[in-house]
Order: sequence, then structure tokens, then C-alpha cells
Amino acid sequence: MSGIAYAMRGLVAPAALTLSGIGRLPTEGLLGYWDFLGAQTYLLDKSGMGRTMAVDPQAADVRWSKGLLANGSNAAILTTDLRRGAGAAGNRFTAVVVYRAESAAQSYLLSDREGRGISLTRAGAHCGFVYSAGTGGGNIKTGEIGDVPGKSFDCWIMYAIGCDGSRIYLSLDGLPWNAGTAIDAAGVYPLLATSTLTSGDLYLRSAGQYAALAYWDRLLSADQLASTMRALRRQLIAKGGML
Repeated sequence: MSGIAYAMRGLVAPAALTLSGIGRLPTEGLLGYWDFLGAQTYLLDKSGMGRTMAVDPQAADVRWSKGLLANGSNAAILTTDLRRGAGAAGNRFTAVVVYRAESAAQSYLLSDREGRGISLTRAGAHCGFVYSAGTGGGNIKTGEIGDVPGKSFDCWIMYAIGCDGSRIYLSLDGLPWNAGTAIDAAGVYPLLATSTLTSGDLYLRSAGQYAALAYWDRLLSADQLASTMRALRRQLIAKGGML
């Protein structure tokens, strides 16, 4: 069983994701279902200023949100839509933005069908690298170049993932990746990273991860997604803000 199917067991029956469906979201995008996480105010960078991010050179800038998660941690997750510019007008993207705190050492971010992690390593102020997880898909540890797996850190890490229906584009800390880093969409499932992980519990799944899995492992209708999110909200409340 893939990491995605494992995480989704009991929620949504897994089904194949087709290229024709990637990049399409319900009218409001996933943002319309994130209100229970409280991510409704602009995300600020370390200097307190709002930031914009281009997923790739042809993508529009996007502003994102920051708020307190249900468990009260000072972190936020947001997905939204990006409209492409010339060359792919009208295509829609999904952006994923993560604020990482010291207590959150790692999370799920990308996983293929077999649950293997996809490396996000690049040269720069921050990097990501992958090592294998026992169950639940690939893990990505984010930190500075030269870090070792398991090291905690205190910094902002912001990723964006966009898809035009055939290629996935990645951005790290507001900088577009080179065109050569775009990867085939067919074998990769973007998953929302989460800021609700607790230090020392590497495989804890949260509502954010489940929400992304619900969309990316099966192209859900707006009604199906809303139903899934309502169920997740009930679980979130019942468990005191953690899934």
C-alpha cells in the first residue's frame, strides 16, 4: 500500500489521478475549506512584511495567509489558486506554503505512488532532503545545507507547488526553481506539509496532510471535498486539535 493510500484508509477510497485532472480545483480552491485551521490573515516574513511568491516565471504572484492552527501553535498552512500568464493562460495552480517552527522537525511534502520521498535539495539558504519512512510515505527534513536527519531548527521554510496539467513546478523560499527541476506530474503527489507535528513524533498526521491527500489521491468534487473536510474538522475537534 502506498503512503497516500495508507494515510487515506477509512476516509476516501483511492483512485488513479489523471493528468487531465491535475491542477483543477473546486471554484474556491482548497482555501474555501481551510477556515477551521484559522489561516485567514496574510502570512508575514521574519521582518513582519507580507511576501509574494512566483511558482515559476510565468505564474502570477500570490499572497498567502497566516493564523493560529487549532492546537494553538504559531504556524499556518494555506493552499490557493494561481492563474498562469502567457503560454498557459487559464491553467490553475495549487500553492502550498508552510511556516516551520523549531518544534516541527519534519513533515510529509512529496511522495510518489510507492510512498518514496521526492528530493527537494537545492543550493541556497535552505535545502530539503529525503530519507525513508517506515509507513505513510516519504519524509522530508528541511533545514540548512549540511544538516543531518532529525535536527531541529528555527526558521521559515516556504514551498510552493504548481501544476499546469503535465508538469509540476516547485519554488523554495520565494525563488522559482530552474526549469530543469520541473518533474513529471504523473508519478508525484503534492501533499500539504503541516506545522502541527510534535518533536520526536515523525509520523504524526494532521488535518492539513489529510486534506491534501483527499484531493491529490483522487480528484474530488467540491461536495466530496467539503464532506471530507467536515469529517476532518470533527476529528480535529474531538482530538483537541491534532489528528
